[in-house]
Amino acid sequence: MNRLALMVATAGGHIDELHELAARADGLDHRWVTSRTAQTVSLLAGRSVTWVRPVGSRQVWAMLRSVPEAWSILRRHRPDLVMTTGAAIAVPYLVIARLLGIESVYVESATRLAGPSVTG
Repeated sequence: MNRLALMVATAGGHIDELHELAARADGLDHRWVTSRTAQTVSLLAGRSVTWVRPVGSRQVWAMLRSVPEAWSILRRHRPDLVMTTGAAIAVPYLVIARLLGIESVYVESATRLAGPSVTG
């Protein structure tokens, strides 16, 4: 049985980058956590997805409101790994994964030349 990786990203470049990374991750089953947009529905068609409310950039209250949902998703699916390319949606998953002892991987965008993102 393969290890389960929970892939967490917002729509746009974050999900594109994480999708590319996932395609190269042999030996992992993927479950995606993202918001429902035309892009994510198309990109993740036929894959295991948990749709969540969107959390925009620097939307601290929306991020905090997503904490109970992140806790529930992590406890229900019990992934071996949480992987993300960042954005506010990912912060609760990374923090809770750490508390639960779940391995986490945060990949900073290769387009960041002057310093880390807010998530980083």
